Amino acid sequence: MQPVTIPANATAFLDLEQQTGWSKQSGPSITGPGAVTPAVWDIVQVTPPPIQPPVTLTLQTVGVKGKWADWMAKAPNVKLPLNWAGNFLIRASYKFDSVVGIQAFEVGRRLTNANKVTDNGQTQLVPIAGGLLELDIVPSAAGGWKDTGIRFPTFVADTLYSEELYYINSADGACSLQYVILNGNLQVIPADCQNIAGSVQSEPWTPSEAVPAFQLDANPTATPFNPVVTMSIWAW
Repeated sequence: MQPVTIPANATAFLDLEQQTGWSKQSGPSITGPGAVTPAVWDIVQVTPPPIQPPVTLTLQTVGVKGKWADWMAKAPNVKLPLNWAGNFLIRASYKFDSVVGIQAFEVGRRLTNANKVTDNGQTQLVPIAGGLLELDIVPSAAGGWKDTGIRFPTFVADTLYSEELYYINSADGACSLQYVILNGNLQVIPADCQNIAGSVQSEPWTPSEAVPAFQLDANPTATPFNPVVTMSIWAW
């Protein structure tokens, strides 16, 4: 069961970083408490010559303590299914040119249904004491993060990170992360972090929309840094 094998009939959304239309999406984070202005955050999509690697997608940010820099969401050009009542799997990769001041790095898929209920397909890795990363999930869409108790070695500059997240979910908005693999290290999510229903968030996310997303948070010590990211998603 773990790691799962993607079935042949899965719906695949491959190489999302090569698609056009990446944009910043947020609720009150542009003007509300805890926000930073969009000026410190940007998206750069580079299309190299054919003999070079494929399109890359880069986030650039400068840190402000206790503040976030917005969601990057692939919308509206990619339409992810809104009726997943089964399984979905995310594979992402990223590399930081600097790790100084990284406060958190989020990877996930945000799905908001027609009733404005947003599920919990969002995770973050947070550098903590002891040279470790703490894996958090959103315990409910009402807010806050829940520490899963899972730890990984902390980020290192110029190191390629490959992350796999496997979820099961139901039509009522419950979304349960089953495991995370980071650079080959598979960690199973504890039972007390399972079967948590979604709810209406304060952010005005677009109803009837599902988007893959990254978010990068930084501390004041951060110099501008540029994670290059890739992402693919399968649903079945």
